[in-house]
Amino acid sequence: MSEKVIQCCYSNVISETGTGGGLQVTACSEGIPAQIREEYARIQDSNVTSQEPKGADGNPLNLYEIVIQKGYLMLTRVAYGLKDRGGRHNNMLSHSYLFPVDQALLADPNVFLTVEDGNFTDDIQRAKQIPQELKRGEPYTLKSAMALCGLNRESYVQLIYAMYVQRESKRSLYIHSSKGEAVIRPFLYCIWKGLPLAYRRTLSVSSAVVNPNSVRTLIFSSDHGMDELFYDLDTGENNVLDPRSMKKYRRWGFVDYFAEHYDSMDGEEYFARLEETALKIGDGKAAKPKILKIAHQILCGGREELPAGALQKNLVEALCAPVERSAYMDTYICSVLQKVNDAGLLLDSEMAEESLMERLNGETVPELKTAAEEYLLRKITAAPAKEGAVMLAQLSGERFERFCSRIQETENGSACLDAYYWGRVPQELSWES
Repeated sequence: MSEKVIQCCYSNVISETGTGGGLQVTACSEGIPAQIREEYARIQDSNVTSQEPKGADGNPLNLYEIVIQKGYLMLTRVAYGLKDRGGRHNNMLSHSYLFPVDQALLADPNVFLTVEDGNFTDDIQRAKQIPQELKRGEPYTLKSAMALCGLNRESYVQLIYAMYVQRESKRSLYIHSSKGEAVIRPFLYCIWKGLPLAYRRTLSVSSAVVNPNSVRTLIFSSDHGMDELFYDLDTGENNVLDPRSMKKYRRWGFVDYFAEHYDSMDGEEYFARLEETALKIGDGKAAKPKILKIAHQILCGGREELPAGALQKNLVEALCAPVERSAYMDTYICSVLQKVNDAGLLLDSEMAEESLMERLNGETVPELKTAAEEYLLRKITAAPAKEGAVMLAQLSGERFERFCSRIQETENGSACLDAYYWGRVPQELSWES
Protein backbone atom coordinates (compact mmCIF):
# COMPACT_ATOMS: atom_id res chain seq x y z
CA MET A 1 0.00 0.00 0.00
CA SER A 2 1.49 3.33 -1.09
CA GLU A 3 1.59 6.24 1.34
CA LYS A 4 0.07 9.64 0.77
CA VAL A 5 3.01 11.78 -0.32
CA ILE A 6 2.54 15.54 0.08
CA GLN A 7 5.08 17.68 -1.72
CA CYS A 8 5.88 21.35 -2.27
CA CYS A 9 8.74 23.06 -4.09
CA TYR A 10 9.96 26.64 -4.28
CA SER A 11 12.21 28.13 -6.95
CA ASN A 12 12.73 30.90 -9.47
CA VAL A 13 10.68 29.48 -12.32
CA ILE A 14 8.44 30.47 -15.19
CA SER A 15 4.88 30.74 -13.90
CA GLU A 16 2.77 27.63 -14.31
CA THR A 17 0.22 29.86 -16.07
CA GLY A 18 2.87 31.09 -18.50
CA THR A 19 2.16 34.73 -17.66
CA GLY A 20 5.29 35.51 -15.69
CA GLY A 21 7.83 34.06 -13.34
CA GLY A 22 9.96 34.60 -10.29
CA LEU A 23 10.32 32.88 -6.95
CA GLN A 24 7.17 30.90 -6.25
CA VAL A 25 5.68 27.69 -4.94
CA THR A 26 5.58 25.03 -7.63
CA ALA A 27 5.37 21.25 -8.27
CA CYS A 28 2.88 20.84 -5.43
CA SER A 29 0.66 17.92 -4.59
CA GLU A 30 -3.01 18.52 -5.24
CA GLY A 31 -5.29 19.64 -2.46
CA ILE A 32 -2.79 21.54 -0.31
CA PRO A 33 -4.74 24.31 1.48
CA ALA A 34 -3.93 27.86 0.35
CA GLN A 35 -2.79 28.91 3.85
CA ILE A 36 -0.28 26.05 3.90
CA ARG A 37 1.13 27.09 0.52
CA GLU A 38 1.40 30.67 1.77
CA GLU A 39 3.18 29.60 4.94
CA TYR A 40 5.50 27.36 2.96
CA ALA A 41 6.34 30.24 0.60
CA ARG A 42 7.09 32.50 3.58
CA ILE A 43 9.47 29.95 5.11
CA GLN A 44 11.28 29.22 1.86
CA ASP A 45 11.53 32.88 0.95
CA SER A 46 13.76 33.26 4.02
CA ASN A 47 16.11 30.70 2.43
CA VAL A 48 16.67 32.90 -0.63
CA THR A 49 20.15 34.50 -0.54
CA SER A 50 21.83 37.21 -2.55
CA GLN A 51 25.10 35.27 -2.56
CA GLU A 52 25.54 31.59 -3.26
CA PRO A 53 26.04 29.82 0.10
CA LYS A 54 28.75 27.18 0.28
CA GLY A 55 28.80 23.99 2.27
CA ALA A 56 31.66 22.74 4.46
CA ASP A 57 33.16 21.03 1.39
CA GLY A 58 33.27 24.28 -0.56
CA ASN A 59 30.55 23.20 -2.96
CA PRO A 60 27.15 24.93 -3.29
CA LEU A 61 25.15 24.27 -0.12
CA ASN A 62 22.47 21.58 -0.07
CA LEU A 63 20.59 22.74 3.01
CA TYR A 64 18.75 20.24 5.21
CA GLU A 65 15.87 21.82 7.07
CA ILE A 66 12.90 20.85 9.21
CA VAL A 67 10.25 23.39 10.21
CA ILE A 68 6.88 22.77 11.87
CA GLN A 69 4.15 25.29 11.10
CA LYS A 70 0.36 25.27 10.72
CA GLY A 71 0.07 21.64 11.78
CA TYR A 72 2.60 20.32 9.22
CA LEU A 73 6.21 19.23 9.49
CA MET A 74 8.09 20.45 6.40
CA LEU A 75 11.14 18.33 5.55
CA THR A 76 13.26 20.21 3.04
CA ARG A 77 16.40 20.07 0.94
CA VAL A 78 17.44 23.41 -0.57
CA ALA A 79 19.89 23.11 -3.47
CA TYR A 80 21.86 26.27 -4.25
CA GLY A 81 24.02 27.26 -7.21
CA LEU A 82 21.50 26.13 -9.83
CA LYS A 83 21.27 27.76 -13.23
CA ASP A 84 18.56 30.34 -13.78
CA ARG A 85 16.92 31.13 -17.10
CA GLY A 86 19.90 33.31 -18.00
CA GLY A 87 22.38 30.50 -17.41
CA ARG A 88 23.77 32.05 -14.22
CA HIS A 89 24.35 29.90 -11.13
CA ASN A 90 22.20 31.95 -8.77
CA ASN A 91 18.98 29.96 -8.63
CA MET A 92 17.84 27.61 -5.86
CA LEU A 93 15.28 24.84 -5.48
CA SER A 94 13.58 23.98 -2.21
CA HIS A 95 12.19 20.46 -2.44
CA SER A 96 9.97 19.58 0.52
CA TYR A 97 7.79 16.79 1.83
CA LEU A 98 5.01 17.68 4.24
CA PHE A 99 3.79 15.46 7.09
CA PRO A 100 0.70 16.17 9.19
CA VAL A 101 1.72 16.55 12.84
CA ASP A 102 -0.49 13.80 14.25
CA GLN A 103 -0.05 11.36 17.13
CA ALA A 104 1.80 8.85 14.97
CA LEU A 105 4.42 11.41 13.95
CA LEU A 106 4.74 12.82 17.48
CA ALA A 107 5.36 9.33 18.84
CA ASP A 108 7.77 8.18 16.15
CA PRO A 109 10.09 10.66 14.38
CA ASN A 110 11.20 7.84 12.07
CA VAL A 111 8.20 8.90 9.98
CA PHE A 112 10.34 11.75 8.61
CA LEU A 113 13.89 11.11 9.83
CA THR A 114 14.31 7.95 7.75
CA VAL A 115 13.37 9.69 4.46
CA GLU A 116 16.47 9.20 2.29
CA ASP A 117 18.22 12.01 0.40
CA GLY A 118 17.49 10.21 -2.87
CA ASN A 119 13.88 11.37 -2.58
CA PHE A 120 15.01 14.97 -3.19
CA THR A 121 16.13 16.51 -6.47
CA ASP A 122 17.69 19.74 -7.70
CA ASP A 123 15.86 19.54 -11.04
CA ILE A 124 12.44 21.20 -11.19
CA GLN A 125 11.20 18.95 -14.02
CA ARG A 126 12.07 15.84 -12.05
CA ALA A 127 10.50 17.38 -8.96
CA LYS A 128 7.17 17.58 -10.76
CA GLN A 129 7.12 13.77 -10.89
CA ILE A 130 5.79 13.31 -7.36
CA PRO A 131 6.61 9.81 -6.04
CA GLN A 132 3.90 7.44 -4.91
CA GLU A 133 6.02 6.32 -1.98
CA LEU A 134 9.10 7.68 -0.25
CA LYS A 135 12.29 5.63 0.03
CA ARG A 136 13.34 5.19 3.63
CA GLY A 137 16.36 3.93 5.49
CA GLU A 138 16.52 1.79 8.61
CA PRO A 139 14.49 3.19 11.50
CA TYR A 140 16.31 4.52 14.53
CA THR A 141 15.98 3.28 18.06
CA LEU A 142 17.10 5.34 21.03
CA LYS A 143 19.97 2.93 21.59
CA SER A 144 21.19 3.13 17.99
CA ALA A 145 20.69 6.91 17.78
CA MET A 146 22.58 7.54 21.02
CA ALA A 147 25.45 5.35 19.80
CA LEU A 148 25.65 7.29 16.52
CA CYS A 149 25.78 10.55 18.47
CA GLY A 150 28.24 9.26 21.06
CA LEU A 151 25.82 9.87 23.92
CA ASN A 152 25.62 8.14 27.29
CA ARG A 153 23.06 8.68 30.04
CA GLU A 154 24.88 11.67 31.54
CA SER A 155 25.44 13.51 28.26
CA TYR A 156 21.88 12.73 27.15
CA VAL A 157 20.49 14.33 30.31
CA GLN A 158 22.71 17.38 29.77
CA LEU A 159 21.48 17.81 26.20
CA ILE A 160 17.87 17.68 27.34
CA TYR A 161 18.70 20.42 29.87
CA ALA A 162 20.34 22.39 27.02
CA MET A 163 17.11 22.19 25.03
CA TYR A 164 15.23 23.87 27.87
CA VAL A 165 17.80 26.65 28.03
CA GLN A 166 17.30 27.13 24.29
CA ARG A 167 13.53 27.18 24.68
CA GLU A 168 13.58 29.76 27.47
CA SER A 169 16.10 31.98 25.67
CA LYS A 170 14.30 31.68 22.30
CA ARG A 171 17.69 31.59 20.59
CA SER A 172 19.15 29.00 18.25
CA LEU A 173 21.33 26.29 19.75
CA TYR A 174 24.35 25.49 17.57
CA ILE A 175 25.44 21.85 17.61
CA HIS A 176 29.08 21.08 16.76
CA SER A 177 30.11 17.62 15.60
CA SER A 178 33.02 16.23 13.62
CA LYS A 179 30.47 13.92 11.97
CA GLY A 180 28.83 16.90 10.29
CA GLU A 181 25.39 16.49 8.78
CA ALA A 182 25.44 12.73 9.39
CA VAL A 183 24.61 13.32 13.04
CA ILE A 184 21.48 15.44 12.43
CA ARG A 185 18.93 12.65 12.10
CA PRO A 186 20.03 10.46 15.04
CA PHE A 187 20.55 13.53 17.21
CA LEU A 188 17.07 14.82 16.47
CA TYR A 189 15.67 11.37 17.22
CA CYS A 190 17.26 11.46 20.69
CA ILE A 191 16.04 14.99 21.42
CA TRP A 192 12.56 14.30 20.05
CA LYS A 193 12.08 11.24 22.26
CA GLY A 194 13.17 13.15 25.39
CA LEU A 195 10.83 16.16 25.13
CA PRO A 196 7.12 16.66 25.99
CA LEU A 197 4.75 16.48 23.01
CA ALA A 198 4.06 20.21 23.02
CA TYR A 199 7.78 20.95 22.70
CA ARG A 200 8.15 18.47 19.84
CA ARG A 201 5.51 20.45 17.94
CA THR A 202 7.76 23.52 17.91
CA LEU A 203 11.14 22.04 16.93
CA SER A 204 12.97 23.35 13.89
CA VAL A 205 16.31 22.24 12.46
CA SER A 206 18.81 23.56 9.93
CA SER A 207 22.17 22.22 8.72
CA ALA A 208 23.52 25.76 8.17
CA VAL A 209 22.65 29.44 8.44
CA VAL A 210 21.58 31.19 5.24
CA ASN A 211 19.47 33.90 6.87
CA PRO A 212 20.58 35.25 10.27
CA ASN A 213 17.03 36.49 10.90
CA SER A 214 15.58 32.96 10.75
CA VAL A 215 15.70 31.42 14.23
CA ARG A 216 15.84 27.62 14.28
CA THR A 217 15.76 25.51 17.43
CA LEU A 218 18.86 23.61 16.34
CA ILE A 219 21.54 24.58 13.84
CA PHE A 220 24.20 21.99 13.05
CA SER A 221 27.18 24.20 12.41
CA SER A 222 30.34 25.42 14.14
CA ASP A 223 29.97 28.76 12.36
CA HIS A 224 28.34 30.95 14.99
CA GLY A 225 28.78 34.28 16.70
CA MET A 226 30.40 34.83 20.08
CA ASP A 227 27.04 35.40 21.77
CA GLU A 228 25.27 32.37 20.31
CA LEU A 229 24.44 29.22 22.29
CA PHE A 230 26.53 26.19 21.34
CA TYR A 231 27.10 22.58 22.38
CA ASP A 232 29.99 20.44 21.10
CA LEU A 233 28.93 16.79 20.79
CA ASP A 234 32.51 15.56 20.55
CA THR A 235 33.86 17.21 23.69
CA GLY A 236 30.81 18.25 25.71
CA GLU A 237 32.06 21.84 25.71
CA ASN A 238 29.18 24.33 25.78
CA ASN A 239 28.09 27.76 26.99
CA VAL A 240 24.55 26.61 27.79
CA LEU A 241 24.62 24.68 31.05
CA ASP A 242 25.43 25.96 34.51
CA PRO A 243 24.73 24.50 37.97
CA ARG A 244 21.94 26.96 38.67
CA SER A 245 19.89 26.16 35.56
CA MET A 246 20.46 22.41 35.94
CA LYS A 247 19.28 22.58 39.56
CA LYS A 248 16.17 24.48 38.47
CA TYR A 249 15.29 21.97 35.76
CA ARG A 250 15.93 19.07 38.11
CA ARG A 251 13.35 20.52 40.50
CA TRP A 252 10.77 20.59 37.71
CA GLY A 253 10.81 16.80 37.68
CA PHE A 254 9.51 16.18 34.17
CA VAL A 255 12.56 17.61 32.37
CA ASP A 256 15.06 14.80 32.92
CA TYR A 257 12.65 12.06 34.01
CA PHE A 258 12.75 10.13 30.75
CA ALA A 259 16.41 10.84 30.02
CA GLU A 260 17.32 9.40 33.43
CA HIS A 261 15.13 6.30 33.02
CA TYR A 262 14.96 5.75 29.24
CA ASP A 263 16.04 2.10 29.50
CA SER A 264 13.43 1.15 32.11
CA MET A 265 10.24 2.98 31.10
CA ASP A 266 7.86 3.57 28.21
CA GLY A 267 8.61 7.15 27.28
CA GLU A 268 5.71 7.58 24.89
CA GLU A 269 3.21 6.43 27.49
CA TYR A 270 4.73 8.82 30.03
CA PHE A 271 4.69 11.87 27.73
CA ALA A 272 1.17 11.07 26.51
CA ARG A 273 -0.06 10.89 30.10
CA LEU A 274 1.90 14.04 30.99
CA GLU A 275 0.14 15.98 28.22
CA GLU A 276 -3.25 14.50 29.09
CA THR A 277 -2.80 15.49 32.73
CA ALA A 278 -1.65 19.02 31.86
CA LEU A 279 -4.74 19.45 29.68
CA LYS A 280 -6.97 18.29 32.54
CA ILE A 281 -5.30 20.77 34.88
CA GLY A 282 -6.19 23.55 32.47
CA ASP A 283 -3.19 24.24 30.21
CA GLY A 284 -4.77 24.19 26.74
CA LYS A 285 -1.41 23.61 25.03
CA ALA A 286 0.22 21.45 27.73
CA ALA A 287 3.34 23.61 27.37
CA LYS A 288 3.66 25.70 30.55
CA PRO A 289 6.57 24.44 32.68
CA LYS A 290 4.71 25.16 35.93
CA ILE A 291 1.75 23.06 34.80
CA LEU A 292 3.90 20.25 33.41
CA LYS A 293 5.69 20.20 36.76
CA ILE A 294 2.37 19.77 38.56
CA ALA A 295 1.30 17.13 36.02
CA HIS A 296 4.50 15.22 36.72
CA GLN A 297 3.83 15.44 40.46
CA ILE A 298 0.34 14.02 39.91
CA LEU A 299 1.73 11.13 37.88
CA CYS A 300 4.67 10.34 40.15
CA GLY A 301 3.89 12.02 43.48
CA GLY A 302 2.84 8.88 45.33
CA ARG A 303 6.12 7.10 44.70
CA GLU A 304 8.23 8.92 47.28
CA GLU A 305 7.93 10.76 50.57
CA LEU A 306 8.64 14.45 50.16
CA PRO A 307 10.36 16.63 52.76
CA ALA A 308 8.32 19.36 54.45
CA GLY A 309 9.70 22.14 52.27
CA ALA A 310 8.83 20.32 49.05
CA LEU A 311 5.27 19.62 50.26
CA GLN A 312 4.71 23.29 51.06
CA LYS A 313 6.23 24.39 47.74
CA ASN A 314 4.10 21.95 45.74
CA LEU A 315 0.93 23.16 47.46
CA VAL A 316 1.77 26.83 46.91
CA GLU A 317 2.52 26.23 43.22
CA ALA A 318 -0.75 24.35 42.73
CA LEU A 319 -2.82 27.00 44.52
CA CYS A 320 -1.18 29.79 42.48
CA ALA A 321 -1.10 27.95 39.13
CA PRO A 322 -2.07 30.18 36.16
CA VAL A 323 -5.09 28.09 35.11
CA GLU A 324 -8.83 28.11 35.54
CA ARG A 325 -10.00 26.21 38.62
CA SER A 326 -11.22 22.69 38.02
CA ALA A 327 -12.37 19.68 40.05
CA TYR A 328 -9.37 17.74 38.75
CA MET A 329 -6.89 20.32 40.03
CA ASP A 330 -8.75 20.74 43.32
CA THR A 331 -8.60 16.99 43.90
CA TYR A 332 -4.82 17.14 43.52
CA ILE A 333 -4.61 20.19 45.81
CA CYS A 334 -6.63 18.27 48.38
CA SER A 335 -4.22 15.32 48.29
CA VAL A 336 -1.23 17.61 48.94
CA LEU A 337 -3.06 19.66 51.56
CA GLN A 338 -3.92 16.50 53.50
CA LYS A 339 -0.21 15.65 53.66
CA VAL A 340 0.56 19.22 54.76
CA ASN A 341 -2.05 18.90 57.51
CA ASP A 342 -0.71 15.52 58.62
CA ALA A 343 2.77 17.03 58.87
CA GLY A 344 1.44 20.01 60.88
CA LEU A 345 2.76 22.53 58.35
CA LEU A 346 1.56 26.04 57.48
CA LEU A 347 2.01 27.91 54.21
CA ASP A 348 4.29 30.90 53.86
CA SER A 349 2.43 32.43 50.92
CA GLU A 350 -0.41 34.90 51.44
CA MET A 351 -1.52 34.47 47.82
CA ALA A 352 -1.73 30.69 48.25
CA GLU A 353 -3.75 30.99 51.44
CA GLU A 354 -6.14 33.44 49.78
CA SER A 355 -6.60 30.93 46.95
CA LEU A 356 -7.29 28.19 49.47
CA MET A 357 -9.86 30.32 51.32
CA GLU A 358 -11.59 31.14 48.03
CA ARG A 359 -12.00 27.43 47.49
CA LEU A 360 -13.22 26.94 51.05
CA ASN A 361 -15.90 29.61 50.59
CA GLY A 362 -16.75 28.77 46.98
CA GLU A 363 -17.40 25.74 44.79
CA THR A 364 -14.96 22.86 45.07
CA VAL A 365 -14.81 19.15 45.79
CA PRO A 366 -16.14 18.28 49.29
CA GLU A 367 -12.87 16.64 50.35
CA LEU A 368 -10.98 19.88 49.74
CA LYS A 369 -13.44 21.86 51.87
CA THR A 370 -12.85 19.42 54.71
CA ALA A 371 -9.04 19.62 54.33
CA ALA A 372 -9.18 23.42 54.04
CA GLU A 373 -11.22 23.67 57.24
CA GLU A 374 -8.68 21.48 59.01
CA TYR A 375 -5.89 23.76 57.78
CA LEU A 376 -7.71 26.93 58.90
CA LEU A 377 -8.45 25.40 62.28
CA ARG A 378 -4.76 24.61 62.78
CA LYS A 379 -3.76 28.10 61.69
CA ILE A 380 -6.17 29.75 64.16
CA THR A 381 -4.99 27.66 67.11
CA ALA A 382 -1.33 28.23 66.18
CA ALA A 383 -1.70 32.01 65.92
CA PRO A 384 -1.40 34.54 68.75
CA ALA A 385 -4.75 35.01 70.49
CA LYS A 386 -5.58 38.38 68.90
CA GLU A 387 -4.71 37.15 65.37
CA GLY A 388 -6.71 33.98 65.92
CA ALA A 389 -9.66 36.10 67.07
CA VAL A 390 -9.54 38.11 63.85
CA MET A 391 -9.67 34.90 61.80
CA LEU A 392 -12.57 33.62 63.90
CA ALA A 393 -14.46 36.85 63.26
CA GLN A 394 -14.37 36.11 59.52
CA LEU A 395 -16.38 32.91 60.04
CA SER A 396 -20.11 32.67 60.42
CA GLY A 397 -22.99 30.27 60.87
CA GLU A 398 -22.43 26.56 61.25
CA ARG A 399 -18.72 26.80 60.47
CA PHE A 400 -18.20 29.34 63.26
CA GLU A 401 -20.02 27.14 65.78
CA ARG A 402 -18.06 24.08 64.65
CA PHE A 403 -14.72 25.86 64.96
CA CYS A 404 -15.58 27.26 68.40
CA SER A 405 -16.51 23.84 69.75
CA ARG A 406 -13.19 22.38 68.56
CA ILE A 407 -10.71 25.09 69.46
CA GLN A 408 -11.98 25.52 73.03
CA GLU A 409 -10.47 22.10 73.73
CA THR A 410 -6.96 23.55 73.50
CA GLU A 411 -5.31 26.20 75.67
CA ASN A 412 -4.39 28.47 72.76
CA GLY A 413 -7.82 27.96 71.21
CA SER A 414 -9.51 29.06 74.42
CA ALA A 415 -7.35 32.18 74.44
CA CYS A 416 -8.48 32.93 70.87
CA LEU A 417 -12.12 32.57 71.94
CA ASP A 418 -11.60 34.88 74.93
CA ALA A 419 -10.00 37.47 72.65
CA TYR A 420 -12.82 37.09 70.15
CA TYR A 421 -15.61 37.62 72.67
CA TRP A 422 -13.76 40.45 74.41
CA GLY A 423 -13.55 42.14 71.04
CA ARG A 424 -17.33 41.89 70.73
CA VAL A 425 -17.91 44.00 73.89
CA PRO A 426 -18.50 47.70 73.02
CA GLN A 427 -15.48 49.54 74.44
CA GLU A 428 -17.42 52.71 75.24
CA LEU A 429 -19.48 50.98 77.98
CA SER A 430 -18.68 51.78 81.62
CA TRP A 431 -18.13 49.09 84.26
CA GLU A 432 -21.54 49.80 85.75
CA SER A 433 -23.19 49.32 82.36
